[in-house]
Amino acid sequence: FSRVQMTTKPVQKPVPIWIAAIGPKALEEAGAQGYNLAAGGPADLQKIYDMALEKAGHDPQKVQRANLHIGHLAETDEKAWDEAEPHMRYYIEWQAGMVKAQRALNPNAPVHSDMELAVPPLGELRKTGRGPYAQAFVGSPETVIEQLEDELRVYPLTQIIWSMGLPGQDPRQADRSAELFAKEVMPHFKHK
Repeated sequence: FSRVQMTTKPVQKPVPIWIAAIGPKALEEAGAQGYNLAAGGPADLQKIYDMALEKAGHDPQKVQRANLHIGHLAETDEKAWDEAEPHMRYYIEWQAGMVKAQRALNPNAPVHSDMELAVPPLGELRKTGRGPYAQAFVGSPETVIEQLEDELRVYPLTQIIWSMGLPGQDPRQADRSAELFAKEVMPHFKHK
């Protein structure tokens, strides 16, 4: 913006700008500007971002990339899904409802065009491993570590945005999940 005076001066120079992008045009723009990327996305979309970075003279190894992870941990996979599944299902139904509404307003827009809008019933959702946006990171610490390792082999993430406390979930379960994540998952990735 021109002729705008900032009264609160930034501490970082330059200010790190993050763009949440999954569309090709947005990825190209984020890459051309050298902005950090707040989205994982399929490998072909990562290539669009990387090519735009390189074309503009930015080093793809020097940008930061993060992705949102919806998860819940417990001592066992079964317990984690028992605690999370009804809340995860509600979250997915809500997300699917938003996508349906967007599609109804503009049927030609590519709004999550690949998203499956049918939500499996309780007891079946855990078999799919599905979360509201992508994979659910639900299970024991060992399972979640394995899921994250699998993801990091595909996506060049520098940071993980971890979201816990599913809608309607008992806060004590969410607190215990956070404790397990901090004590058992985070140390595994400390030097990666």
